[in-house]
Amino acid sequence: ILCRTTTHPSCCQTFSRQKKKSHPKMTSRTSGATSSSVRRWSLFTALILLLSNSAYAQEPDQCTENIVVGGCDPNDEEYCKQHCELFGTTYLRDKCCKHVAINTNLLAFEEADLWKPRLANFHKCTGANIHIAYVEGGEDAMEDALKFDVGVNGDPTSGQGIYDAYIVQAPWLTSVFEGLESLSERIKLNDNVIRFNDINQASRSAVSFDGQVRALPLDADYIAMGYRQDVFNKHASRYLEEFGEELTVPRTIEEMVIISERLNGWDHNGDGGADCASND
Repeated sequence: ILCRTTTHPSCCQTFSRQKKKSHPKMTSRTSGATSSSVRRWSLFTALILLLSNSAYAQEPDQCTENIVVGGCDPNDEEYCKQHCELFGTTYLRDKCCKHVAINTNLLAFEEADLWKPRLANFHKCTGANIHIAYVEGGEDAMEDALKFDVGVNGDPTSGQGIYDAYIVQAPWLTSVFEGLESLSERIKLNDNVIRFNDINQASRSAVSFDGQVRALPLDADYIAMGYRQDVFNKHASRYLEEFGEELTVPRTIEEMVIISERLNGWDHNGDGGADCASND
């Protein structure tokens, strides 16, 4: 859940995303390194980081709960039900037409076909326009793009603030986290939706800096080692003879590399041909 705070307290906007495992949740943050007129937002992909400027602020007389713009009417029960109760959830139901004419620019490093229809659905429900762009160069170029737009730690003059949101990898946050708002209080206020403690500890740690949560995990990958016991049994005698060591299960990455290099090219499946020793 995200709340876009404008300069006038009566004009607080709340941006929400449907809770789906395959799509990002958005949270918010304010840059402590910039002026108070700047608001920034964050999310981790996979994470998204959102930046918002008070230029979006409205005058008090423009703030109303019943704005009808471009055919989006929050009082139209049929329309709201059709567009805000998708995928078996009613989470967006009370957000119908709440963010008409709000524009957000999202920068990602990897294209995904589902973004376009989901953002279109979000627009139809809330009225918000989320425009997505992709970094030229993909994943290899995203870290530099993030530094360029968010700014780097220790340099309050850095950062262009062109984009409002980013889908990033956790390691990329290390050099920019000082420019991210602490989400800890927001998580406390919305934990019935975010359920932060349901996220595994390793992922929570990856987005926490100086005792504060700076982004929300979107996706996590885990690396596990598996080995074929039959291959180890088959080559045990030959391995001992050639290398003077028992062929045992590796306990470290270094041991796995050594054993893989030694077994590479041996016949593991009995067809008389050379086989690879490892695969990722």
